Amino acid sequence: MGIDAWLLANNFNQLQQHDIELNGATGKLSVNSNNCVIFRTLPWLKFKQEKVQLI
Repeated sequence: MGIDAWLLANNFNQLQQHDIELNGATGKLSVNSNNCVIFRTLPWLKFKQEKVQLI
């Protein structure tokens, strides 16, 4: 998650004030209602014909 630290630092006020998610390099980032915990939702992927596809 270190790769998304800059994105979080620059947008943390927006995350706290609005119910939004950020599309980070490692998944969708959001905060809980207390603004104390950062959540990351990982994308689901599958292999098809020797290639990775986003579900």
